[in-house]
Amino acid sequence: PVLQVDRIADTTGAGDAYLAGFLHFMLKNGGIEMVRSDGELLRRGVEFATACGAATCMRPGAIGSQPTEAEALALLERS
Repeated sequence: PVLQVDRIADTTGAGDAYLAGFLHFMLKNGGIEMVRSDGELLRRGVEFATACGAATCMRPGAIGSQPTEAEALALLERS
């Protein structure tokens, strides 16, 4: 999925945020077997991970720019 962001400040850490976002979603929703067996759940996990990566790009730095769950969800809601 493509998400609109206000501006790109720095892409450092975007891939890490994507992976962390997907792992967070997966663990919160029953683990790999649950996500793998449910296409809708998998789609939502990818969307959440994408929002985590996109949110990271809006702030400079690699660690301080990592979004909270609430920030990622807010980005998904407005896109």
